[in-house]
Amino acid sequence: MHSLEEIEALICQLWYSSNEENPLVNTKLLVELETKLKNILQEDETIDKAFVERIGPALKTEVVTLRQSLTYMFNTFWDQMFSLRELNNKVILQLTASSSNALNEKLSAMDILNIIDTKIDKLSSALLHHFCKRLIAAKDPTEIIIYRDGSSFIEHEYVIRKEAPVKDGKKIRPDPEKVLR
Repeated sequence: MHSLEEIEALICQLWYSSNEENPLVNTKLLVELETKLKNILQEDETIDKAFVERIGPALKTEVVTLRQSLTYMFNTFWDQMFSLRELNNKVILQLTASSSNALNEKLSAMDILNIIDTKIDKLSSALLHHFCKRLIAAKDPTEIIIYRDGSSFIEHEYVIRKEAPVKDGKKIRPDPEKVLR
């Protein structure tokens, strides 16, 4: 039952520790908790049957809830950090700066939980599609991209027009699909 006490202590630490203030510590605690719970449930000979049938599922549910809480916080952080939206036939990329240590801590924690790869994949695809592709296709990139400082020192926006200006009713530009190959 020593392991059960360790699991209880880890759960208590996660309950009372702020995910915003300690993302990396909480992520490491969660991974340790998941490992200990998995190990205790796999040791068939030392576990009481009532534990496996009643307490085990309750602990699994608690671990899932704690993981979802951390994941939600990281998803919110990512969406605030890299905001991509469309408005008036323009695509706007808004970047919010964060302190280097806080950013590194959250990105490291996201990596431990295996959620950063999909975020980076989606962001890079969006940047290629909405920005790089249009910049390569543009005759004059200065006509389609705008940089604006936000109302504070931590916000920056990059705006790109979805369609290039038309001269004499024709758009003359290279095929971006061929350029990006």
